[in-house]
Amino acid sequence: MQIDLNRFRAAFYEEAGEHLENMEAGLLALETSGGDSEVLNTIFRAAHSIKGASATFGMDQVARFTHVLENLLDRMREGEILPTIDLCELLLKSTDVLSGLIQAEKNNLSAPPQLEDTFRALQQYSSVSAATQTKSLVSAMVATPAGQAYEIRFRPSAAFFHSGQNPLFLIDELRQLSTAFEVQADVSRIPSLSQMDAEVCYISWSIRLTTASSESALRDVFMFVDDESTPTIQQAEKSSAPSTIAVSIGETTTVAATAALVTAALVTAALVTAAEVSLSPAATPSPDTTVAVTQPTEVITESIATERRSVDDRRVEKKSSGAGGQGAPTSTSSETVRVDRERLDKMINQIGELVIGTSMVEQDWSRFHPDMELAALVQLGKIVRDLQEMSLSLRMVPIAASFQKMTRIVRDLSHRLGKQIHLQTEGEDTELDKTVVDQIGDPLLHMVRNSVDHGIELPEERIAAGKSPEGTICLKAYHRGGNFIIEIQDDGKGLDRDRILRKAIERGLVSENDNLSDEDIYSLIFAAGFSTAEQVTDVSGRGVGMDVVRRNVEALQGSISIRSQKGKGCRMIVRLPLTLAILDGLLVRVANDSYVIPLLSVVESINQKDRDIKAVLSKGEVITLRGEIVPLLRLDRILNLRQSHDTTDSNLLVIVEDQGRKYSLAVDELLGQQQVVIKNLEANFQKVPGVAGATILGDGRVALILDINGISALSSRHGSSPASSSNTSDLALA
Repeated sequence: MQIDLNRFRAAFYEEAGEHLENMEAGLLALETSGGDSEVLNTIFRAAHSIKGASATFGMDQVARFTHVLENLLDRMREGEILPTIDLCELLLKSTDVLSGLIQAEKNNLSAPPQLEDTFRALQQYSSVSAATQTKSLVSAMVATPAGQAYEIRFRPSAAFFHSGQNPLFLIDELRQLSTAFEVQADVSRIPSLSQMDAEVCYISWSIRLTTASSESALRDVFMFVDDESTPTIQQAEKSSAPSTIAVSIGETTTVAATAALVTAALVTAALVTAAEVSLSPAATPSPDTTVAVTQPTEVITESIATERRSVDDRRVEKKSSGAGGQGAPTSTSSETVRVDRERLDKMINQIGELVIGTSMVEQDWSRFHPDMELAALVQLGKIVRDLQEMSLSLRMVPIAASFQKMTRIVRDLSHRLGKQIHLQTEGEDTELDKTVVDQIGDPLLHMVRNSVDHGIELPEERIAAGKSPEGTICLKAYHRGGNFIIEIQDDGKGLDRDRILRKAIERGLVSENDNLSDEDIYSLIFAAGFSTAEQVTDVSGRGVGMDVVRRNVEALQGSISIRSQKGKGCRMIVRLPLTLAILDGLLVRVANDSYVIPLLSVVESINQKDRDIKAVLSKGEVITLRGEIVPLLRLDRILNLRQSHDTTDSNLLVIVEDQGRKYSLAVDELLGQQQVVIKNLEANFQKVPGVAGATILGDGRVALILDINGISALSSRHGSSPASSSNTSDLALA
């Protein structure tokens, strides 16, 4: 049986990413918590998990680096090393290096360039020389006895080796905690090869050490081993420290062992577990007989799988019994299952097809039996829609991880720029579609960097303006009206309206004669290559950041608006759909076809008289809506549709808003509000301007979902452009 390790590696990469996020969050909290023990334990456990798993998959560089990092973290847990600002900076840099190492393994790239420097810095903080670190993990260690003496008996079970763990790492962790250390590997249980039983043939370790650490610290070393491998730890009388590690082999005399001998014993056990041993059945080999060992043909057998299941069952039983032993109340804990996103998407698409099919059946029934309601069909529709909601909820995840990354960005960037900034977050538990969360990362990054660099002033500038020297950036997430809202607000100097306008005029984006509102001017910062920075730095000045924000938000069928007050601060509001799988839309008829306008963009619908529609020379048509000039876009002309409605003295208009700018869309009929399943056209067709996707209606017809931004861009090409200049329109909505 061939095992696809890539499948397991993919799970490791995903879990390692989560551990790195936990480490980074913990380290950022450590700077302000003053060495909180629970925070340190969280960081240590994350590093410990990465080390063990990386060693399992043969990622030696990752395991070696994480081992040194883990030793330093353990000394911090014991209070031997205090979490200074410089140390926290090094540890954060270490998470970056560790992330780079894992990415290098994943994508077959070279190691991060700062690897060696960071590795040496960790060794120096741990007061361990590079020469000591490069020795065998079971090399001898001469030290002065101090602290309490302990005797530890550790015998790994079948599950221990099957899960890929390495006892040498555990032994070295104990050695790092010790001032005197002695270990004996009892390999007397290993019989002749002809009598080997792969399920019971494992080495036992007898360890005697003297340490100033607590007994709980020793037990923490074994926190991730299975129940059967849990060691016995008891206090013992102090004794002089040995200068070598001794290995006892059967009844023979104790000899000074080398790392090679211990490793050879472990390799023997591993080979027995994972390989088929080729022996001649004629006779039992003598100790001098040469035995041929074939290459593994079946690495994991059914017996191993059975053993793993039994160990897992015992683990569950132990957890359910509670800390108090038998009779203790059981605790309820939720379990998670990792599912490939592609499989999940396929399931959700199929459920979407089921929803469409159910709607078609309901509509056909109502057409042929208008006066008869079928109870079974109503119940079926309810079940299918509940199923759709439940399936979509499987992709909903909190925005907390994205917000957490911004904490590191603000910290590093504020230190580099010499600013004092506090990042405040609200609504981190608000859930959003996983696809949207992944794609909103870059827009968030650029908006936060923009606030740090352009928004928040230097401490002396803030003091001169009567403000606190520390600025505040607030990240807020919440649901409103079926939409997901993210706000990024700072209490800095705000956007400079005049400077933005002057720069736009210099670049020819607008003219001096254009009558622009403040919101129109603020929208200019989303233009590609637009920047008001005096000089280009490694932080900003190239004019690409906010352009990325605009494009990514548009790709998510969302919108963004800006509110700013000079000297008071700036607020950016991003509106996104909760999921990209379904859409709340307004169904309208234009000519003989039906279209869906995203409800996220709809403000209101009105009936406008012809006499209230004005034509502006070379600019198109506009209407006046409560004193506001709103461009009129006729969908039948923009989409090249045959006009089917008679000439009347009224026009049905849908007022929409995109990027903070309003438009009125002329339609023939409002068909109602409807939740639709989005189908991506780009999978089978090319990108169509003005169209965000398609859906299938209850009667089986296909309806296109309109993209308001694209419709505005198309209008300028068809002579129905908004009443402002075409450049301004494209810029404001691009």
